[in-house]
Amino acid sequence: MTELDLLDAMITKLEDLFRGYTLLNKSGTLQEVKIFAQYIPIPEGLNFNTRDMTGIKNYRESDMDSNFPCIVAKLIECEDQEERRIDSSRVKMNLLFACYDDNKLCQGYRDILNMQERVRENLLIERVINNQFRLEMPVKTRLLECETWPVYFGEMSLIWQSGRPVMCKEFAYSMPRIIDS
Repeated sequence: MTELDLLDAMITKLEDLFRGYTLLNKSGTLQEVKIFAQYIPIPEGLNFNTRDMTGIKNYRESDMDSNFPCIVAKLIECEDQEERRIDSSRVKMNLLFACYDDNKLCQGYRDILNMQERVRENLLIERVINNQFRLEMPVKTRLLECETWPVYFGEMSLIWQSGRPVMCKEFAYSMPRIIDS
């Protein structure tokens, strides 16, 4: 039960949840929501040999078409609880939602809210992924506060509880005893 197992399970869940769900892309055609693990793919032709960020200009319309709308599942951190407490790990994960809408009325946030709600409702009903990871409250959703027209972003913060390895008794008994002073 590793963080990678959780990430893979979340990707599968999102792919199932958004199968057939379409939004407009930059070309104005309906496209299924893409699901990515950890990062949006790097655009073709992006040059990382320079120390400045001039290569970022290589993000082309075709990359915008192929990558948006999307959801990116990102692992943030794993925290193991103190001994003698609950024997579990807590894994923090963010879901990044992104869509394209060049309409001057700036309504792309509505697509973001609809995608977020679709995920939120499903997670609150099921609460468990792969019979291994249990959702903890609170679930937090937010829209990106700054203006990013024509691409819109939202985020969902999740905390998952999973089992963690525990020290075996044989090893615990062989360790030197720590004396409180």
